[in-house]
Amino acid sequence: MTLPDSKKDQIAHHVAILQTSYHRYTGRYLFDPKLDASEAIVWLERAPFALVSHGTQPDPIFNYGNQTALQLFGMTWDEFTRMPSRLSAEPVDRAERTRLLDRVARDGY
Repeated sequence: MTLPDSKKDQIAHHVAILQTSYHRYTGRYLFDPKLDASEAIVWLERAPFALVSHGTQPDPIFNYGNQTALQLFGMTWDEFTRMPSRLSAEPVDRAERTRLLDRVARDGY
């Protein structure tokens, strides 16, 4: 993904939040903590796993998806970051998604 300069600081801040949150809940790091902000953005963007996050609004919207996630969803960054996360599951899988997110809210990860 090629980020416009206006978004790079925002994404760097968000990547730092993802790192901190992941480490707090798992004791592990998403990426090498020695990476600077630009290196971390690139590493996560190219990571061999899908990484997504969404906001905390009543109907959360995705606010991050790395390249693996965007390819899996078949979307661009702009499309993905406008999509309510509840729509990420097929209709038949939405009840299971709700149970998973309830467990995440209860257990913290």
